[in-house]
Amino acid sequence: ALRVMQGGKLRLFGNPPETVKTTLNAHANAGATSFTLAEEPSWNTGDTIAIAPTDFNDVQQTEFFTLSAGSFASSIWTSESLTNDRWGVLQYPTDTTVNGNAMSLTQDAFTPAVDSCPTVLDQRAEVVNLTRNIVIQSVSDAIWDASGWGAHTMVMGLNSTAQIRGVQFLRGGQERRMGRYAFHWHMLSYTQYVENGSPGGEYLGDAVDGDHFLEKCSMVHSANRAVTIHGTCGAKIFDTVAADIKGHAFFFEDGSEERNIMSGCVALNVKAPAEPMKLHDERASGFWLTNPLNKITHNIGADCVGRGLWNSFADTPFGLSRNASGADGSGLITPRFLVIDEFDDNTGHSCAETGIATSFEVTSEAGDTGNARYLQRYG
Repeated sequence: ALRVMQGGKLRLFGNPPETVKTTLNAHANAGATSFTLAEEPSWNTGDTIAIAPTDFNDVQQTEFFTLSAGSFASSIWTSESLTNDRWGVLQYPTDTTVNGNAMSLTQDAFTPAVDSCPTVLDQRAEVVNLTRNIVIQSVSDAIWDASGWGAHTMVMGLNSTAQIRGVQFLRGGQERRMGRYAFHWHMLSYTQYVENGSPGGEYLGDAVDGDHFLEKCSMVHSANRAVTIHGTCGAKIFDTVAADIKGHAFFFEDGSEERNIMSGCVALNVKAPAEPMKLHDERASGFWLTNPLNKITHNIGADCVGRGLWNSFADTPFGLSRNASGADGSGLITPRFLVIDEFDDNTGHSCAETGIATSFEVTSEAGDTGNARYLQRYG
């Protein structure tokens, strides 16, 4: 374990690729070892990449490759060949319908019904670079293979610091062990509930702006989640990618987590653990979001056994911050009745369930989910 305690400081600044994610820019057929990208990423020989599926769940899966040569312009070459075809071109709506289809692979005349109507459909496969020059990892040994006993990084205390950029967390998390996640902000903003003791829930404050962030990191082969925000407000996660994750990948744990920012992140190949800690982990999703007062923008969840992004806004928080009170002194936090701060330009696809859902809120500590929908209340 790497643990940052009250007053501790963890500052890791690697040298991540300038471009950590892009898309294909041409179809890729099964057997391909060269790919055309939408950007010029300047990736290096030996880098590990992942290419997302572009079909239904289980028809394709995320595939992992090693670059056999550094990228040149917008082209890359891999040591392994592609197993399944991937979609790689843009589509455009048109005013002309052919055989009931009003989409075209070339731009043509199109009159949008309203100014905000999209004029392009982008279903190209995402390509992410997983290699970083700083690595926090567990040993790849028989214990890891048998029980998922991985490395976990845990940050505690409101006056701690965790500034992390360009780091790979490899073989992280400890399977079916509560609180042992690949990366974990733990109860920075509230006092903790103690059974037969303190009710907890006292608001302590948001993380100091700039003191707590993950940027351009990668979470790879985790036995227990990728990034967990637990009882913490004000953390920031930018352009961080997660691939091959057991349990929800980006996880807002109790429902008390507010004013966090998560933008430009990607979750791929998210699987249910053999023995889920919470019942909703049986439908493990790229992003498990439990409070609407966060900024969630430009994120992608694909190849998930559950949903790409799952807004499960409960009536009250659970866990150690079950009695959390709002920062404004308004009393117990009620996520299902709060107004969404920002949820924009997020994408879910190639998942076993819906790509994005705002429903089936968590109803118990065990992780049951109910049929109630989000009841944003005004006034």
